[in-house]
Amino acid sequence: MIHSPANIPLPTSADEAARKAFAERRRIEFDRCLHSFADQFREWKERTETTTWATHYSQVRAIETLLVGVCDKVKKEAEAAKSESDFPEILPEFEKAILSGWRVWEFFRGKLAQRQEEHFQAGLRAADELAWACRMSLAEAALEAGNLSPKEPALVFLNGNASPVALARGLEFWAESAPGLGQVDKYCKTLLEHVPVPLISLPWHEVWHAPGITAVAHEAGHVVEKDFKLEPDLDAVLKAVVSEAGVQNEQEAEWLKWRAEVFADFFAVRNCGPGYVGMLADVLVGTESDETKYPPTDLRMELCFAGLEQMDLPDEADSRRQAWRQLTKTNLPTSKAELATKVVIGLAKTPLKTFGNKPIGELVVFDQERLKHSLRIASSLGEGWRPDQPTDPQLLATAARLLYEQKPRTFEDDGGSLDVFELIAAIGAGQRRGLMRRSSVASGPTSEQMKGAIERAANVLLSNIRERRKSNGAARREASGQRPKQE
Repeated sequence: MIHSPANIPLPTSADEAARKAFAERRRIEFDRCLHSFADQFREWKERTETTTWATHYSQVRAIETLLVGVCDKVKKEAEAAKSESDFPEILPEFEKAILSGWRVWEFFRGKLAQRQEEHFQAGLRAADELAWACRMSLAEAALEAGNLSPKEPALVFLNGNASPVALARGLEFWAESAPGLGQVDKYCKTLLEHVPVPLISLPWHEVWHAPGITAVAHEAGHVVEKDFKLEPDLDAVLKAVVSEAGVQNEQEAEWLKWRAEVFADFFAVRNCGPGYVGMLADVLVGTESDETKYPPTDLRMELCFAGLEQMDLPDEADSRRQAWRQLTKTNLPTSKAELATKVVIGLAKTPLKTFGNKPIGELVVFDQERLKHSLRIASSLGEGWRPDQPTDPQLLATAARLLYEQKPRTFEDDGGSLDVFELIAAIGAGQRRGLMRRSSVASGPTSEQMKGAIERAANVLLSNIRERRKSNGAARREASGQRPKQE
């Protein structure tokens, strides 16, 4: 006669049948969870095969590659566990891992879907195009140097922030609320950290106001800094400039603290010249800077004025500097203005290995010729004519701002902005962007980078499940009086 411990009754045949039936139901439910997740990308991939959605071709496939790749690893682990007696008990943990993939996809899917709203389409597509154009020359230089970025183009979306924000730096992503599922929140954070699609948010109203779109160039600067891992190089530039200037040591710490915003402003001025400087001045008049992140407001604007001067636009710099001083009744000390100029020169002229030892000032510049071109475009728009010369998004965005400064009432209603947005969006219509544009699977360095991201994300998700199974096994052995296996 076989005896079992008093607290673990032997199962009857009815118990065993019920357990098997329960396990089968849960297995089928989990299989549907797995298959439905992989299948639901099909519609979005088909959509990006069309002219209207082609610019998002690589973004959708990059997100799918990561999330389905992690899902496949979870599935493989689950298949190996199906024969174990504790599979029904541990199954909810596998489901949570898959649900985290759903929530991360919804995080991006909802932002892509904003383009289905007719009223948002032109503005969002124009912003997407501008963000891509600002980055393009650097991406091409990096590619020539063999330094392929692991990131796809930034995806622009609308939200309730008061000003544009790039979500590439602090990984401050958020998923839909799932009360009581704290573990899923942790899984989502892990997945989101590995998704290769940066984001740029715009305030809702900006999608109808073309003169403000140059702000996208600033956020594109944050994305570029992060994607191409420029932080050490930029820190070195700032340290060298401050050291050469012979200022107090504590100023070095301040400049390093401001690095991200200083670079983003510098990058935006290089792309949109006076269009960005004018927009930023309007935003900053009467405000106080958060000096944990930004230079003092006067110094920040002086960096922009110096940026115009460095691109041989002294008249623009002088007139905008004078207008700023008249509005704010301030005057930056000469020593700080001189240091701002040195910082701008350092950022513009320092060769960067990432870009084949080319300086950013050689790769991105808004010079006299581009200013003249923008003014011609602004004149055409102001007279109700479409520009008759080839343009790019930066020129059109700048032209909208310059026209706004000359004839602000042009943009009193949606018509003026819609004209500009449609012109910008038309530049890249039907073109695929990014690293994965030629196939559904990236090749070369991108493929290896994606494989690494999948592996790292899956390991975090599965480590929690493995720990849970290990503790379950120990508890069962203790309850049955078995000794733990020797490692």
